[in-house]
Amino acid sequence: MLLKTNWKYSLTKADQIWLKACYTSFNTGREIKLRELRASLIDKIPIDYSIKALEKSGLCHGNKITLLGILNIDPETKYYSQVTSLITTIKNHIISNPSTSKIEALELVRGTNLPTPEILKTYKLISSIGKFSSGSGSQGERITYINLDQDEVFNNYLRFSSVDDLLDEFVVQMQLDTSNDTFAKVRLLGELENAAPSIQLENLHFEIENIWYRIAQEYEIDQSLFREKIEFIKTSYLTDVIIRDIAHAYILAKLGFSKPAVILAGGVIETLLRTYLEHNNKKSNATSFNRYIEICESEGLLKTAIGHLSQYVRHFRNYVHLEKEESEHHSISKANAIGAVSSIFTIVNDF
Repeated sequence: MLLKTNWKYSLTKADQIWLKACYTSFNTGREIKLRELRASLIDKIPIDYSIKALEKSGLCHGNKITLLGILNIDPETKYYSQVTSLITTIKNHIISNPSTSKIEALELVRGTNLPTPEILKTYKLISSIGKFSSGSGSQGERITYINLDQDEVFNNYLRFSSVDDLLDEFVVQMQLDTSNDTFAKVRLLGELENAAPSIQLENLHFEIENIWYRIAQEYEIDQSLFREKIEFIKTSYLTDVIIRDIAHAYILAKLGFSKPAVILAGGVIETLLRTYLEHNNKKSNATSFNRYIEICESEGLLKTAIGHLSQYVRHFRNYVHLEKEESEHHSISKANAIGAVSSIFTIVNDF
């Protein structure tokens, strides 16, 4: 098969030697210990050679090679098709038997036409790129069953469409995990959006603290100062939710997911206005977002902030309902989504 660009890594000679040795061990079905592997390569790689770069890229875990690692040294490997066959077999099994908690070796052999030692090796490769089991049983080199009792495992099989999708998602997650720059993470996902449109964003992880570091650089207000500004909110849990939703809205807006960004930003602004008016005994009988804005305007509160609220934030409730988005004229641009997020900080600066 043709190795996709985003799966391909620049390997040093020592990297190639290490991965090929791991691959040879894997093929034999006998797992060589890490110290044994190093000793066997004493004359082939530098004594101070480090495998950290390979591990960070997801090509191996110590002496254990991953499917991505195999593809980088053997693009025509049989294991690519075997992984597809095994996952498809298990997916079909759980669709037919949704209450099942495990699948036995006999069913795996029937579905894949592979001997149990090959199934065991293929199963290990599947486990290297995703959560596809809560455990398994084996006798020597033969697999006896695979556990399917966890909901996460069950759902991962159901959503499986291709090994390419799994590898795309795996590569992105590895790069996200090894990057300390949230903006670089956002840029990475943007660059890969066309190359890997099937990536499941809900399975990728952004650290809230890192997002707020980037927010602080862009809006000159860090999380600590933001919390001070909204001390009138007496529920710590609600404050934490606001902090979380702002981070999520920021990421969504940067990625171009404009509608959910505006909805999240609007929800944050509505909560901030409502609690601020309550704190100042100005809420009266107001129960709607637009009414909160009207009270602020009539009472002369938050003059700068209210004046800068975009029309998309003012009418964000309408965009929750699909029928309101009748044409492109009613759609939300990336610029407006970013503006909606910016409105949060304009308001908070007026508190």
